[in-house]
Amino acid sequence: MTNCLFAYIDSSSGVELTGYKSLNGDVVIPAKYFDGSDTLCQMALVLDAKLGFVGIDQHDSIILVPFIFDNGPDYVEEGLFRFVEKEKIGFANLDGQKIIPAKYDFATPFVDGISTYSIGGERMYDGKTRTQIIQESGEEGLREGHWVWGGAVTERGYLNKCGDEFVEVTDLHGNERKAWTKDKKHLLLDKDGRILKTIE
Repeated sequence: MTNCLFAYIDSSSGVELTGYKSLNGDVVIPAKYFDGSDTLCQMALVLDAKLGFVGIDQHDSIILVPFIFDNGPDYVEEGLFRFVEKEKIGFANLDGQKIIPAKYDFATPFVDGISTYSIGGERMYDGKTRTQIIQESGEEGLREGHWVWGGAVTERGYLNKCGDEFVEVTDLHGNERKAWTKDKKHLLLDKDGRILKTIE
């Protein structure tokens, strides 16, 4: 923790802003963010006035942009959270390392080592796609309400935390599950979604 930076609050402007200091109290990143992580070791998630939530490093450079869920950065599930790059979703860890590249139009958080992903498609609200709602009533209609991913999805599949993709996975039985790849390999996975072996 000695190489980490620590959040401090400056309200001299009349607004509480967050910045980061070294362990000995030197200001490294001036207070300019509306919110931020308590510590900045490899990465801190901060709320920028213009950009929204971003992940920054100790040089105040943007590492990534988190996927927004429940009006804030995506929750960390099983050590990973979703980030967005060029309108695609990938997965990163809390150090800001991009573990799975952003290439999916949508992906769910990991549960027992497995995420479901979609290529193609868009958000749907009450059975209508985002595009349909915009055409009918304007973008204001998208601001509220729960959504699901649907529409013109061209590929759905499953993903483990190593980035391996599967067309089908079974439920967990004990600590194992079966999976099949696009090239029809039959695999045995452990409870965390890692490949144990090929099944002949």
